[in-house]
Amino acid sequence: MILQTSNIDSDKPFTAVSGWFKTFLTMALIAFTAASTNAAPGNGKDKGKTKGPAVPTITAPLVIAQGSTNVTFNVDGDTTGGRAYRDPATATFSGSGVTVENVTVNSESSLTLEVSIAPAAIVGDRTITITNPDGQFETSTAPIIYIIDLPVINTAAISPSPTVDTTQDITVAVTSVTNLDGSTVIYSYQWLENGAATGITTNSLSASATTSGATYTCVITPSKGSFQGPAFTTDSITCVIDGDGNLLNDQWEIENFGSTSIDPMDDPDSDGLPNQSEYLFGLDPNNSNSNSIIQSTLDPVTGEFSYSRPANDIQGVSYKVWTSEDLINWTERTVVETPTNNNGKSKTVVANVGSDLVAQNSKLFIRVGAEW
Repeated sequence: MILQTSNIDSDKPFTAVSGWFKTFLTMALIAFTAASTNAAPGNGKDKGKTKGPAVPTITAPLVIAQGSTNVTFNVDGDTTGGRAYRDPATATFSGSGVTVENVTVNSESSLTLEVSIAPAAIVGDRTITITNPDGQFETSTAPIIYIIDLPVINTAAISPSPTVDTTQDITVAVTSVTNLDGSTVIYSYQWLENGAATGITTNSLSASATTSGATYTCVITPSKGSFQGPAFTTDSITCVIDGDGNLLNDQWEIENFGSTSIDPMDDPDSDGLPNQSEYLFGLDPNNSNSNSIIQSTLDPVTGEFSYSRPANDIQGVSYKVWTSEDLINWTERTVVETPTNNNGKSKTVVANVGSDLVAQNSKLFIRVGAEW
């Protein structure tokens, strides 16, 4: 800058120049201050400081179960005041047991997180802290996730126990469950008969759905919303074959007479066969035409004949074949048997005593018996 002094009194150069110079400097400083205030950010050595991350927000806390892995969800951000998510941002959650697997910056106001929850992570709300690359951070003012525990069934009671007959319903009830946050637990049920699913999914198995001699268990699965806890299998319960001890299958009694405790020696259809014989050989105790244990007579060439038996073998009962030439002396025979014509209640068993045996005898009688 060149100061023009040619028109100033030479006797007072200092005073004139000094006053003018101060005025000029004051104006220059005012102008420089204004220019600095209006300068674009990032220009020159007086660059302004970058704002911190957006404030993390979410519509409602995301519910995540203990033990969940690689759960992906979005977190919005409040960018008021110029705040923004910057790539690569990092994230941490309050408390322990939450591992942030990945952070993706979608925009200045949106993140995608991938997290895993430890099986023993403490149940409850968690806030999040987002840190930008420059070290500035923001913590959410409200929870971003809620950790829920998976319900665990400790004990369940099945009744009646340990045995039941086919006149009794079987029920099951959960008696102890670990549920740390106290939220509602829903139970689903699956009844198994001899290890196979029955398709019955209530907490009660009706007597009409049970089978004498079968063993039942119930698989119970606890859940909270869409989160399922581990399945629990009850102790087994056996449906007795003969709860009243009259040597008749309880289920057979109910199907044919509507109740148990039927006299095994009664003959309600008057066909000459008592109830016990009708039961052991798969016959109808209420039909007088159902009275033939031997279904087909002995073939004199092949040695084959057939007899009737229940559709389902009776536990503990064995069937034996004897032959006689004179109806006085009987000999037990080892025979080859082939079941056929099973109609659900009875079946026909084709037995063969051997062609040699029938060839050696001009007459041969057959007797079939059932033994416990």
